[in-house]
Amino acid sequence: MTVRLLTWTIARRRLTVEPFGRLTKRDRAAVAAEGARLLAFVAPDADPADVAVVSAA
Repeated sequence: MTVRLLTWTIARRRLTVEPFGRLTKRDRAAVAAEGARLLAFVAPDADPADVAVVSAA
């Protein structure tokens, strides 16, 4: 298992995830899936599709 450093920000029922570095397609999909689960927990009325994994700056 590879540990990735990320920031998770929730604003207006939208979760934005920003990695510190590049993610593989597989890692990006896993982060998006985990983000959807997190968003469902903290904002049950939010759309699970409101998860954005943005490129590292």
